[in-house]
Amino acid sequence: GQSFFRRTRWIAAAVVLVLAAFSFWWYNQQNQLLEYATDFGQVRQILLPDGSAVSLNANSSISFSPDLNTQNVREVWLKGEAFFSVKHTARHTKFRVHSKGVEIDVLGTEFNVSDRHQSTKVVLQSGKVQISAANRSATLQPGDMIEFSSGTQQLTRRRVKTELYSTWKEKVWLLEGETMHEVAQRIEDNFGVKVVFENQDLPNEKISGTISTGSLEEVSEILSDLLKA
Repeated sequence: GQSFFRRTRWIAAAVVLVLAAFSFWWYNQQNQLLEYATDFGQVRQILLPDGSAVSLNANSSISFSPDLNTQNVREVWLKGEAFFSVKHTARHTKFRVHSKGVEIDVLGTEFNVSDRHQSTKVVLQSGKVQISAANRSATLQPGDMIEFSSGTQQLTRRRVKTELYSTWKEKVWLLEGETMHEVAQRIEDNFGVKVVFENQDLPNEKISGTISTGSLEEVSEILSDLLKA
């Protein structure tokens, strides 16, 4: 069937941003770091040298030292979005995520980090996390989300349903009252497609439901059905 770009009237145009259609890693000789990256529409599982597991969302990258498991502080650098399952070491070695002016310190825990559009969001699923940014710090408990805005340099906290921020690992978006503007931003971030609204009231329209994100076509079809509901 036709995609929702044709079947509904709320989109005037969609432009695919073309990038290399494969995931890859490379070795940065200058910084002595391994880096893994994902293409639009791709989710990748990465096992770090210390045994920690990372789910790397689409259009994202992570870099770290090949000697991560022997360092006094296990440090990684993230661009985009990732879900971390950090292994607690016998030496209680701290694990640190660097993300656009934000530092996240943990021992052993599960959490999601999204670093997009001048905003870094950290959602804690289990364990304990400390986040530092702009000379401020906060400690998260399970169910907390901390957001740092690079524009205002402010840290804000609120309670959330953690599953809303981690189901992307299974290539599913669980929407609960998200605006169409927010959904369109997800499409752009994860599939490299620019969405333009024909009806200017639609960006503020709220939508709830489950969307399988195996492909852009699948997202299009399900969104079309949800918009008709």
